[in-house]
Amino acid sequence: LNKAKKIKQPISDNINKQITNFYKEHKLSQTFLLTHSKNLIYNNFTIGKNFLIDNGISLIDYENHEKLLRDIGLSKINNKVLFVEGKTENEILETIFSPINVKIKHLNGSSEVIETFKKYHSFHSHIRDVQFCFLIDKDTRSEMDIEEIRKIDTTFFDEHFIIMDKHEIENYLLDSKLIHSLFKSHNTINKDVKILEETIITNKIKEIADLNKEQVFRKTIQNLNQNSLHKIKLALSTKTIEVNNQDTYNNYIDSVFSSNSITQTVDIIKKNFEKIEEINSNWETEWKNLCDGKIVLNQLKSFLSKELEITPNRVIKELINLAQESKSHEFNLLIEKIKKLYK
Repeated sequence: LNKAKKIKQPISDNINKQITNFYKEHKLSQTFLLTHSKNLIYNNFTIGKNFLIDNGISLIDYENHEKLLRDIGLSKINNKVLFVEGKTENEILETIFSPINVKIKHLNGSSEVIETFKKYHSFHSHIRDVQFCFLIDKDTRSEMDIEEIRKIDTTFFDEHFIIMDKHEIENYLLDSKLIHSLFKSHNTINKDVKILEETIITNKIKEIADLNKEQVFRKTIQNLNQNSLHKIKLALSTKTIEVNNQDTYNNYIDSVFSSNSITQTVDIIKKNFEKIEEINSNWETEWKNLCDGKIVLNQLKSFLSKELEITPNRVIKELINLAQESKSHEFNLLIEKIKKLYK
């Protein structure tokens, strides 16, 4: 009971009395509780030990497993989390997933999302009642990189990881048919709003996309190059880095920057340019999927807000709502695919 008071675990007066009367003649040195209660398990880390019974008994190591949850900014109440690359995915997805208690947590790019996935995979069997899933943009990783990650645990990857089939989530809203429907709905309320034809809307989107084509090249090559350098960055920041003395440290650094590793990295970075050539050759037929969705949608919403006489933020909200109303829309199919991961 004193332990319960220390961790501020509320116990009713009635239960307090019953426990006191029952155990007043006993001298307890150990107490075992069999529970699925996450709150009780977490609280018990401060006063005792937790064991997992599953084909035997194993100690749940808080320092190496539970601490990882807190290191990535999560508390015990976040049992459903979707990790995404940046803030804009957070803003778009948060309103959709908050009603089903899924927290959207943005990280700093695809490398951090993938590293978090690897950490979760390493300790997921020791954690109960949590569901973490991961979402990244299409062109931030090569197919070879993705396959290497998937090989870690194919089933686990497929149950927790989604790679979008477009450049980024904003590309799903660059839909002239969807935008045309938005004009039609506003025209019924305000006859001053002219209904733009789908071809006009498509041409406007394409015009903005073409103006920012070079930005797509730069962003793509920067992401690929950063990811190509990630192994070296990881080696320089790992906990296994030698720090006992100058000689061992020097040897470790020399091994990281050995001629072989540098040559291999340079070759990979040079090879990354093939992605630019691929995007360029497919641009005219696949520009809606390949363009920089964030930039294009940001410029497009300013144009649409003037035409529709509403705020830019409202434009985005109404496009999202319209997309979700259509079961066959690609945006809605993506959302449903993500939701299935939590069932």
